[in-house]
Amino acid sequence: MPAETTDDISVAPVIATSTPDPSPPVALAETAVWARHLWDRWWLMPICATVVAPSARSGTYCTIDFLLMLLLHACGPHERLRETLREAGPFAGTIMALWARHAMPSQSQLSRWLARLDELAVRAFRTLFCPTSVAMA
Repeated sequence: MPAETTDDISVAPVIATSTPDPSPPVALAETAVWARHLWDRWWLMPICATVVAPSARSGTYCTIDFLLMLLLHACGPHERLRETLREAGPFAGTIMALWARHAMPSQSQLSRWLARLDELAVRAFRTLFCPTSVAMA
């Protein structure tokens, strides 16, 4: 039988607080990979040059800000955009930093932007992301 030791044992402290510590969105890693891919391949330049969306009341946000939010939603498990944005809220700065942006548009700003998209803007997105579907239409 081994002898007992009197050496101190270091134990990690456990701290309990009343403030929640949210975990990152499930889709953050995949969004980061796709965002980096689009950034490295210079896809943002044709998006900014080709997709012209009405920008009334969108403030300092541009098309790529909304596209990054939609990319996060597309990579995530949620059916409703509202759920994706609620989960992403505490990590807005991290998500927007993927494309060197500073702030994430609010849910209402995204909704207004999506409502203002016209057929030309949608066709421009389709041409960039799904060229075969545009050719078949």
